[in-house]
Amino acid sequence: MRGMTLIEVLAGAALLAILAGATLPWIVDARRLSVRVEPAISPDALADFADLVMRDPEDLGLPPLLEVGEAPTRTTTPDGVAVSLRRVDADADDAAHAWIVFESGGLMIARQIRLPKEPRP
Repeated sequence: MRGMTLIEVLAGAALLAILAGATLPWIVDARRLSVRVEPAISPDALADFADLVMRDPEDLGLPPLLEVGEAPTRTTTPDGVAVSLRRVDADADDAAHAWIVFESGGLMIARQIRLPKEPRP
């Protein structure tokens, strides 16, 4: 029985290094998917911020709630957590309300707003 030569050992180490380098991105991606991301804001804090915006959005530098569109408007809470809000209209043309949806860190909270009596454009 003969032993391995230095060339064979170096070739084996090089092949293992190549194999490890090729599979490392898969391992990193799998690890990233398995790690659960905790929301940056608690549901209670998001609800409190939604209530604060509903009381006086202009005080927080936001447009009036009736001017919020379907495209998300980005803002931050007083604690510096990023929040987006958007308006979701009811399907019926004669609907008397719409929803303002607040989203942050995978959490979503909706608040209802009344629409003016005149027809919407």
